[in-house]
Amino acid sequence: MSHYFDIAYAAVNNRLCLITGAGFTKAITHQKAPTWEDLLKQLCGICDPSGNLVNKLFTSTSIGYCSECNTEHNIEVYKPILPLDELAEIISRKLKDKDLNIYEEIKKIIEKLELDGNYKNIEKFFKEHSFRVVTTNYDKLILKLCEEGECQAISPGMLIPRLSSKVKVYHVHGSIDSPTNMIVTSNNYFRFMSSESYFSQKLSTLLFENTIVILGYALNDNNLKSIFNNYKEFAQTTMSSPNVILVTRRKIDRHIKDFYKNTYNMRVLDGVEIDKFFEILNLHIPKAEECKESSKDAITRVMKDGSTRFYKKDYLRSSDSFFEIFNAMISSGFNFSSTESQEKFLDVFEKKKQLTGEDGAWSQYTGLANWLTYFLTCIDISKFHNKDKFMEIISHSFNTMSEELLLGYSWEAYSIWKKNWDEILEQNKIEIQNFMTKQDKAIAFL
Repeated sequence: MSHYFDIAYAAVNNRLCLITGAGFTKAITHQKAPTWEDLLKQLCGICDPSGNLVNKLFTSTSIGYCSECNTEHNIEVYKPILPLDELAEIISRKLKDKDLNIYEEIKKIIEKLELDGNYKNIEKFFKEHSFRVVTTNYDKLILKLCEEGECQAISPGMLIPRLSSKVKVYHVHGSIDSPTNMIVTSNNYFRFMSSESYFSQKLSTLLFENTIVILGYALNDNNLKSIFNNYKEFAQTTMSSPNVILVTRRKIDRHIKDFYKNTYNMRVLDGVEIDKFFEILNLHIPKAEECKESSKDAITRVMKDGSTRFYKKDYLRSSDSFFEIFNAMISSGFNFSSTESQEKFLDVFEKKKQLTGEDGAWSQYTGLANWLTYFLTCIDISKFHNKDKFMEIISHSFNTMSEELLLGYSWEAYSIWKKNWDEILEQNKIEIQNFMTKQDKAIAFL
């Protein structure tokens, strides 16, 4: 299974929240939507058509990477001399000197945007599913992606609708519906960050109750860092699965991925255009729908009745059964800090281990390796009360695999461990390395 299945499963269970930035609006307007930096440069042009102001606020430099075409070549760019919210404060005052209002000028630019380009897969998802969107964008284009009457936009300065809808969009920085309430300048940001508004409280609720997919942001975005810091404390307290996934069109270095995973408990899907992301996600929806009811009922029965007999070996022989159990557990609200939850998963792994001892069970060695690497990628087991028993199962997988094609050992299981090792949580890697050292067992990729 993949991150896409996790997201699809959240979507069919109405537990998905998208957080969208400028890159999302660019994706649905054929790159015509301005970034925040582009928007400020346009406002500079309104203040001073001669170009003197933009040259003072944005210094020229030459770089070797173009984010637009994703290639290496020398291009001339203009970098801001101050944080963008502070530049907005300066530009706002310059506009005021000309009897112009920065919020109204932004509205004039944004309201001209229309859907354009290749967004059919995005539109298909938005029309067919129920979810939430938190956006820092000012535009209202998401309403046009949804079925008419099935999307509500909620922004500061506007009445909060009480009717139900498939899609709700929370404009945390305001929208063109109420320009004077948009978060633009440094003073606006300060008031927003220091206040306990409906939107800040709603953001916290959505973050903790849903699988979060971030689209159209850079990793170094300050708004994202604030979100990650709030989520990190929650995730560590509950031992929850990492439910924040960032999707980016740029390839991200492994060291950076590891940093965000270990620091913020966040996964990264890189090198993916936004429409392509939704194309793949749409393909995973049927399987997620198939798993939804049966697996959810099953895990609820098992957790409430205290019985694991429901998970017969015939069911656990299937390569997909573990992923159904895991995602059903997440959507049912169980966390991994409880002894009960930890025992249930140990039981599942123990039964899978037993299946590897049957005649002709090569697929079970592969399945066990897939299950373990997936689990260790999502859940920190270092504080599990039964950690040593988990380690014995991991050791069994290691002791029955081989880098070479040897009779009686699984080469495919070795390939799975090697392929997924970098994705495993750092604390889990340390636990495994320490355990295997005590066992005097050398594994090439450790």
